[in-house]
Amino acid sequence: MVTNEEGSIGNRTEPEDTAETSILEVAQKSRSELIAVTEDIKKNQEEMLHKIECKYEEKIEKMKRDYKEKLDEQSNKLQLIEESISKLVILGEAAQKSKDDPTKEPISELTVSINNTTNVASKTLKRFQLKHIFKGVSNFKEMEFSNSKHEDHYNVKWYMSVRRKNGRLGFYVHCQPIAPSEKWSIQTKLEYTMIGRVQNDNIIRTFDYCYEKAIGWGFHEFLEWKEMKKWFLVDGNLQVEAKVTIFETTGLAKTKVRKFDESQKDVSDVILVVGDTKFYVSKMFLAAQSSVFKALLLGSFKESKQSEVTHDFHYFLEVLYGEPVIDESNVGGIVFVADMYDAPTAIGRCERIFRKMAANEEGSIGNRTESEATTETSMLEVAQNPRSELIAETEDSKKNQEEMLQNIESMIDNKIEKIKKVYDQKFDEQSNKLQLLEESISKLSKSIENAQNSQNASTKETISEPTACITNTTKVDSKTIKRFKLKHVLKNVSNFKENVEHLSEKEDYYNTNWSIAVQRHKNDLGFYVHCEPITPADKWSIRAKLEFKVVGPNENDVIKTWDYCYKSKGAGFCKFLDWEEMKKWYLVDGNLTLEVNGEIIETTGFSKEKIRKFDESQKNFSDVILVVEDTKFYVSKMFLAAQSSVFNALLLGNFSESKQSEVKLNGIDPDDFHYFLEVLYGESAIDDTTVEGVALLADMYDAPTAIRKCEEFLLKESKKTSYKKLKIATRYNLEKLKDMYLW
Repeated sequence: MVTNEEGSIGNRTEPEDTAETSILEVAQKSRSELIAVTEDIKKNQEEMLHKIECKYEEKIEKMKRDYKEKLDEQSNKLQLIEESISKLVILGEAAQKSKDDPTKEPISELTVSINNTTNVASKTLKRFQLKHIFKGVSNFKEMEFSNSKHEDHYNVKWYMSVRRKNGRLGFYVHCQPIAPSEKWSIQTKLEYTMIGRVQNDNIIRTFDYCYEKAIGWGFHEFLEWKEMKKWFLVDGNLQVEAKVTIFETTGLAKTKVRKFDESQKDVSDVILVVGDTKFYVSKMFLAAQSSVFKALLLGSFKESKQSEVTHDFHYFLEVLYGEPVIDESNVGGIVFVADMYDAPTAIGRCERIFRKMAANEEGSIGNRTESEATTETSMLEVAQNPRSELIAETEDSKKNQEEMLQNIESMIDNKIEKIKKVYDQKFDEQSNKLQLLEESISKLSKSIENAQNSQNASTKETISEPTACITNTTKVDSKTIKRFKLKHVLKNVSNFKENVEHLSEKEDYYNTNWSIAVQRHKNDLGFYVHCEPITPADKWSIRAKLEFKVVGPNENDVIKTWDYCYKSKGAGFCKFLDWEEMKKWYLVDGNLTLEVNGEIIETTGFSKEKIRKFDESQKNFSDVILVVEDTKFYVSKMFLAAQSSVFNALLLGNFSESKQSEVKLNGIDPDDFHYFLEVLYGESAIDDTTVEGVALLADMYDAPTAIRKCEEFLLKESKKTSYKKLKIATRYNLEKLKDMYLW
């Protein structure tokens, strides 16, 4: 019995061993398959990541290059502005008539070389870059030039051209001075670059050349035509660049008005060294014009005894003047200088940027963490799948990875696009501010010259009651301040019927609605500008200088100007352009682009009812008369000086005009000035018809109370559009309003 039982057991053991072996083989096979699938997944993931890296590395690098170029361009503009500000501050000294005191002891000299805020060598200052993509290059005809668009840099128009000649490509850079003298020259260093298909596979050639005529200069045989087609054309297009450095110019500068050389030594107490030029100026005068110069030249800061200030000083100065220049690239330097000079406003704005950067960083980290957690969860689920499901879903996994790749690509594309939009907006805002700043500097220069000329004239004439003609360092005449631009694109112009008027949308400028109108008159295009005062009197007029422009696709614009005094709705040209010529040369896809640049010289019949009097009835309560055109305003020196730093300098400062009984203010509108005074005196004079004129003068005379009241009205009561409010805020430096719309 025992033997049989053992045999029975032995018989059972053999098939069990076979079964165990089979299970082991299956397990080993499953393990091998699992490893293979895992390796396959890992490989696919690596390939996916490599694809993403390769695809977006070039995009990101291109973004970096593009934004670096924009930053370089804006940096060059800022450097130009630095130079202009330096010259204006020094030239402003000419507006002050210092009284010579023969008994005064000699003043010791302090030489301050302001290398970083006012002096940069011209070879680093005057730099710019031209970029253009020439299209359809393969179809270029022999010996015909193809030109890029004209760009204005340093009062000179520049452009590039290429030409096909004898199997080679010629590449040139052209210059055309805007307002040259009979003899002029521009000493340059030119760097010509042809962009290759492959990154960094570019051809670069350089040339030092002195332009003395409005011609193009470059290489007749820059590259073999066949080689260019093979290695540099992308979809038939050729991308080229030219970097220009201007070392020296002659015949382009205007005549100097006043000397600041050693002949001025007796009326100066400091020498500012700019390059190799010494400017003899007055510390006290510069300190009165600028709190920063006051700190540098008269304060207890160590910089007042040193020869240099920091590179970030210019940006710090712009922040103090209310410009929105802080970004991630300069915030560190600005906050350092702001802390050094104890500037709460600048510190506060830097703190806002830091908070914004921190919020963006947290959002970015949060997004990455969520993505990583999702990936880890997905991988954990895959690892926990049974063998049969894992093998069955291998193909699905590959498909999912491809979908994941597409999703990630889409996500990165969206992220890049968002970043691009944000920075493009910032660059546009910064460019607009730079343009306004450049315009302001130009206006300041003219105003200082006018001030000096007026002072010189006043010393030659004997008058019974002294009158000072002042434009004060911030005044600009109204024909340069009250400017506007209209732009409109007319569609399907070929189908216009005769004598049917087509209007653009109305735009509000200076309490008037402006619009463009066109009409087909037989065989001609009629072009008009309409104006509609928002709250006119029974009789009104607007004297304006208008520039009508039909924009051509190839820099072939048609421009006509007209000085006109509006007393009714519209004015313009019945026969601005031949209809067939317009269709042939100026239509783009059936559309026509029109522009109008306007300058308002004088207005009548626009004033609202006055609240407060400033006429002779106020004589007993005034100690100075401000004369604007033919209107006299009787006011208090002390009160205006308390409201405005500009009036403080003019009426109580060291200017000789502070002792005059009448002060004439040139180039401003008397109605605007009346409402401005009413606001300073506490009246509720601001509404939608007066706010722009008051804001203009509030910014001009640095009157914080009036600025604040304009901001409060625009934020809480005005019916103007957000776009119009932002334009007013930007033009007249209403910082709170700008912050609300831009941040």
